[in-house]
Amino acid sequence: MTVRERVQKAGQEQVFKFFDSLSKAEQDKLEADVGSLPIEDLERMFKASQTYEGPDVAGCKAVNADRTGVASKDDGTWFKKGLELVSESKLAVVLLAGGQGTRLGVSYPKGMYNIGLPSGKSLFQIQAERLKRVEALAGKGTIQLYVMTSGPTRAKTEAFFKANNFFGLKACQVRFFNQGTLPCFSFEGKVLLQNKSTVARAPDGNGGIYLGLKNEGIIEDMKAKGITSCHFYCVDNSLVKVADPTFVGFCATLDADCGNKSVVKTIPTESVGVVVQDAQGVHHVVEYSELSTEMAEKRDEDKQLTFRAGNICNHYFTVEFLEKVCSLELPYHVAKKKIPTVNDDGELIKPETPNGIKLEKFIFDVFAFAKKFALLEVDREDEFSPLKNSDKAPRAQNMIQDTLE
Repeated sequence: MTVRERVQKAGQEQVFKFFDSLSKAEQDKLEADVGSLPIEDLERMFKASQTYEGPDVAGCKAVNADRTGVASKDDGTWFKKGLELVSESKLAVVLLAGGQGTRLGVSYPKGMYNIGLPSGKSLFQIQAERLKRVEALAGKGTIQLYVMTSGPTRAKTEAFFKANNFFGLKACQVRFFNQGTLPCFSFEGKVLLQNKSTVARAPDGNGGIYLGLKNEGIIEDMKAKGITSCHFYCVDNSLVKVADPTFVGFCATLDADCGNKSVVKTIPTESVGVVVQDAQGVHHVVEYSELSTEMAEKRDEDKQLTFRAGNICNHYFTVEFLEKVCSLELPYHVAKKKIPTVNDDGELIKPETPNGIKLEKFIFDVFAFAKKFALLEVDREDEFSPLKNSDKAPRAQNMIQDTLE
């Protein structure tokens, strides 16, 4: 069956609407582009995104770190355990760096952004140097760095690392891999075109990291190197403690296969999800958009928000757990967006209001599969200051240290 026939059977023949007006080269490009889609699965993907129901928030209870899950309670045991993992080269760092710096007002990857330090260092440099600092504290051992990029950021990210001699890391210590993409849909479930010969696509969300780890051989590489544990984090958190020995040691000490850092959410409207536990004892992150006003504003007797374990995309996973979840089908979440596309006349339009949906997978959806889950509460002032907007846009002052204390 040809691509055209498969598309027609799937009810997506609109992608070939302008086919006859294209040159032979453009026709070949479009057929190849459409052929790379999961054509027979498009309808199921769209319907699944429309019918997805998250955890029953009303039936969930708050999960807040108790005295054993607060970073300041470490008597040195967790820190020592974390450094042991490093000294034995059993810890890897996985850096989520697929985002472009659009909201920062730049046309390059976020990790290349100069955040205004006197040193002029980029986020990539600061974080690489923090990784090296942990290696120095351990005295021996190597921390492998796996950098997740996306189609638009891959080449620029690799070139930036190479041009800067990997910021002191060994070239063999750093490996890049891509998250995937998913087609963009109209509200009616029709695949949109970016132009007459190209399908509109978008990165598949930070949850796309799992297929990337599997499809590009990262899991196998970790196993071959004897790595047992990983620290995941987002590049835009300027205060992140890379390969944090306390956090990874805490999770390893509890024999957790999955762990999460949280900060205390103090404002009901803050745009961070919260960690909860459902009636079956399974852990989830409920996005702020899924919390009712009543639940978001609910407070305990001590006046703290009841649902206050704010998720900051800072996670621990064992390689054994990752190998399992990388083969699972995670749910699709819907993001209504303004998607550049072509109108019925083939003219490019840039809508001023949402005209379609992007499908996303969330990295924290694998929490539900963890047999042992660990939650560590850390101080916001020390560990969470994400860069989202440029200096010209309103944002909080970001304080940052050049090295790990």
